[in-house]
Amino acid sequence: MYKTIVMGAFAALALCTPTIAAPSPTLSAILLGGNEVGSTGLANAGDTDGLGLIQVEIAPEKGELCYSLQVDNLATPTIFHIHNAVAGVNGPIVIDLIPPTSADPGKIRKCVAVDPLLAENILNRPLEFYVNFHTEEFTSGAVRGQLFYRRF
Repeated sequence: MYKTIVMGAFAALALCTPTIAAPSPTLSAILLGGNEVGSTGLANAGDTDGLGLIQVEIAPEKGELCYSLQVDNLATPTIFHIHNAVAGVNGPIVIDLIPPTSADPGKIRKCVAVDPLLAENILNRPLEFYVNFHTEEFTSGAVRGQLFYRRF
């Protein structure tokens, strides 16, 4: 009888426990001027003093990408986005992001709409995408970093 009561209690608990959605996977990128690739294809084309860190959460089912960015030692921000290309190669812009108003230091947390198929593509192959941060001084890109899954 004791076994039946315990099993019944577990069954009731299982029915009453709400399901909690798993958190969105977190991607990161370390943004450095040395990662910038110039129009000639040579690296180190960005701001060598600038740096940044971005964490990105993507929810394809919501069509949403949320990010938290911190940058430092950079001139006034102009534009900021995600490109589709591997390290060392320039690629097309796929998502426009909103930069902070300052970059010495600067931080921002925002969410933007993203196409669900693109979101899945980024989650499945993050190293094929990079974040690029532009400033008034470095109009082609001040700091850049490939997206990756953080393992810490």
